[in-house]
Amino acid sequence: MTGASRGIGAAIATRLAKDGASVIVHYASSPERAEAVVNAIRDAGGEALAPQPGTDDHATMTKLASVGRFGKPEEIAAAVAYLASPEAGYTTGESLTVDGGWIA
Repeated sequence: MTGASRGIGAAIATRLAKDGASVIVHYASSPERAEAVVNAIRDAGGEALAPQPGTDDHATMTKLASVGRFGKPEEIAAAVAYLASPEAGYTTGESLTVDGGWIA
């Protein structure tokens, strides 16, 4: 998750972890903030990493960002269900790319 060491990015990373996702907390200049988000996610029972930019770990995590498979109909349906839900009430005029990271 780009920018997950603070603000909206941290909130999204925390929510995704709460929903069961394993989260990679990306940061540019604040390893302390990134580690704080990782620790909060782990303390809540989630799984998260914050690999340091410029390292082999970071390169590996970047490669893993694409899930490397075709999507399942249920995954597309989940995105549609979100857009039709009250949780998407503040989402307007956006394109939601659901592609497993293929074009990222």
